[in-house]
Amino acid sequence: MTIEILDAESKGIAAYKPFYAQLEELKKDNASLVFAYETPKGNKEARSHIFKLRQSKAALEKARKEEKAESLAYGKRVDSEAQIISAEIESMIQVHQVKIDEIEEREKSRIDGITSRIESMRRHGDMDEKSHEFAESLKSLMAIAIDESFQEFANQAAQVKDARLIELRDKHDKAVKAEAEAAELLRLRQEAEERAKKDREDAIAKAAEEKAKREAEMYLAKKEAEAKQAIADAEVAAKTEREAAERRELALKLEAENAERRILEERERAEKAAKEASERAEREKQEAIKREHTRIAAEKKAEEEATAKREANKKHRAKINNEALAGFTEGGFTEEQAKLAVSLIAQGKIKNVAISY
Repeated sequence: MTIEILDAESKGIAAYKPFYAQLEELKKDNASLVFAYETPKGNKEARSHIFKLRQSKAALEKARKEEKAESLAYGKRVDSEAQIISAEIESMIQVHQVKIDEIEEREKSRIDGITSRIESMRRHGDMDEKSHEFAESLKSLMAIAIDESFQEFANQAAQVKDARLIELRDKHDKAVKAEAEAAELLRLRQEAEERAKKDREDAIAKAAEEKAKREAEMYLAKKEAEAKQAIADAEVAAKTEREAAERRELALKLEAENAERRILEERERAEKAAKEASERAEREKQEAIKREHTRIAAEKKAEEEATAKREANKKHRAKINNEALAGFTEGGFTEEQAKLAVSLIAQGKIKNVAISY
């Protein structure tokens, strides 16, 4: 935009004549000056030049007010010419001020970028739970180099990184310890179950063996008592009849032999019965062991199904959380902000807000 410069002589405002003369000199200087805005020295010189121009504006404003006091009409004329001169000076100011503003904006963006990276390190690994996840976070955090890109914030970045590494190592060690304790507890539980299983099997076998032995002994004792009684009865009958008739002697001997044979047969039957009882006891033992194996297998299957269900539920919750995380990031949240929001909602710390699983 071209600003019209009025001729001081034609307008006749004596109070502004020094400013017209000064304005030409200021314009000449302003056009010839070149500042190194990026350097501290050049930046300072540019600001100093702007300050001098602002002083000229202030002096003009003072003269305008003094001249305007003469009369209202004259004051309007004074204002009009002052606005033209002020606009000219302001246009010169903006030539330099815009450069300074750009530098300030770049500086702010630079600092924001570095502090954002430092904050990301401060929250590194917040969503981890298992030891291998903490190990991965430690590895990725250690890979972040605190180099010259952090500029004057390098010491702060190094402190944040070191502090976060200590926190993650502590969490990793605790996770490793907890997982080891869980594994040891599972091992002890399995060993206890194996011992209990063996004890039950041994008790069943021993009880079956003792039962078979008792039954065989009782059967043999009964049959021996019956055989002895039969022998005794035969001897009494033989003695009674021996005196009655010699001719029955042969018959009595034969009867005795028959009795002995029956005893042998009874013993054989008793031994056979004992063997059958032992075999029956062994079958009962095997059936009891089989039933026990079936029960243990059913318990193991139920536990595996429960574990699978817990894992499936965990994966489902993780999927829903990831979908919620994606929704936040699509809505403009940073990844760290989205993770924090999902974590707070999932923990029930945000009133009247919940995630539907």
